[in-house]
Amino acid sequence: MHNRLIALVLAMIVIVPLVASPAGHVFRAAPALALEGFALFLATALLWRARWDISREWVISFLRTSANLPVLLLMVLAIVSCAMAPHKAFAVQGTLQLAAGVLLYFVVAYQFRQSKHLFMMADTLLFLAAAVAILTMGQYTMDPATRGTTLYGNQQPLGSLLMILLPIVASVAVTDKKPNRKLAAQGILAMTGGGLLLAQTRSAWLGAVAGLLVLGLLLLLSFLEQHKASRKHKARRKDRKETSGQHEATGHHKASGRHSLLTQKHKLVVPVVLTIILAGFFVAVATQNSSIVDRASTLSNILQNESLQQRREVLWRGALAMIRARPVTGWGIGQYPLEQHRYTQFGMEIREGGVPASLAENAHNFYLQTAAELGVPGLLLVLAVLFSFLVAAVRHLPHMAPGIRRTLLIGSIAAVVAFMTDALSSPSWQFGQISMFLWLTLGIGTSCLRPRT
Repeated sequence: MHNRLIALVLAMIVIVPLVASPAGHVFRAAPALALEGFALFLATALLWRARWDISREWVISFLRTSANLPVLLLMVLAIVSCAMAPHKAFAVQGTLQLAAGVLLYFVVAYQFRQSKHLFMMADTLLFLAAAVAILTMGQYTMDPATRGTTLYGNQQPLGSLLMILLPIVASVAVTDKKPNRKLAAQGILAMTGGGLLLAQTRSAWLGAVAGLLVLGLLLLLSFLEQHKASRKHKARRKDRKETSGQHEATGHHKASGRHSLLTQKHKLVVPVVLTIILAGFFVAVATQNSSIVDRASTLSNILQNESLQQRREVLWRGALAMIRARPVTGWGIGQYPLEQHRYTQFGMEIREGGVPASLAENAHNFYLQTAAELGVPGLLLVLAVLFSFLVAAVRHLPHMAPGIRRTLLIGSIAAVVAFMTDALSSPSWQFGQISMFLWLTLGIGTSCLRPRT
């Protein structure tokens, strides 16, 4: 490949999540080393090819683009928090993890400028989703009674990864113009959905439902917008013909309009058939595994679920107590696992230089843990990143022509909504091999928002 930055990013997307080790202690540092190693290579390549001819107009445009300004402010706050944190090893690791995600965001947003780069990105994400789904289904065939964990040793990171990939895969499966890629994406969509079911992670299920609902709404609005534009175009053509004296029969125009509408409706057949096939596949998997049915049945009375009550009464209440103790400065980036045991009496007492933190030493709520570590200002900046991207993307979407940029932007919007839902009750986003996909999704969407080259 001609562009080494593009190659590095695509390799990073595949390698980092696939070297995530089981929940043992021998290779637990492998994902962090892989993530930060790739980030170091990306930073070096960027500095090597950087052009420092920055103008005032470029700076203004940069700060106004998507979520760039709140992302930069969040990174600055994290660096200040790291400098003030008492336990430097955890603080530095947390800062490096965030810096790797932010760097990935900017590289994708500003280096994936051409359509061929975005096609490469779409193909890479399809490959990753297929690979993870195949590993999950392979584990299921060997031991149908267990929940899907694959390389992660726990179902929650697996569920979160498949969940954030699902809307992007679905967007390609429904809207891509190339038949081969579209057909492959439809098959991978079924595999990804099946893998997500086998993970049996309820927060990821709810996130996937939220993301797919948003995806369906955006696709419906896009269809209506295209039909409206088509009618306006035909009306202008009719006016021009009438002006030039080329009159046509009214009945012919009505028939043509009805034919056009029927043609547009025909495009919805594939998504509808795909939905029916997916639903049948999910039902087949669920009926073969009673634990999936039992797990899904708990969603009907989720507020009374024992696991959620434990998170609400122990973990979330402890996180809120930590926020009240230091609402402005927080306890410092990366410090939550070290401080939480005093407030929750849950998990292990983590000490600097000892055993690394596991899922049990996290708040199981991305927003509360962010506020506990970075204070309320940090939480507000995270929300500003998410909502500034969503507002910019939704405002820009109606003006985009059909193509890979529109496809990936729709998928990115739905994926961010899925993350926002899953993050309410999942600890997965505290780990770099999962959180990098939030920054990747934001970067893809921002790249699609920018003018093409």
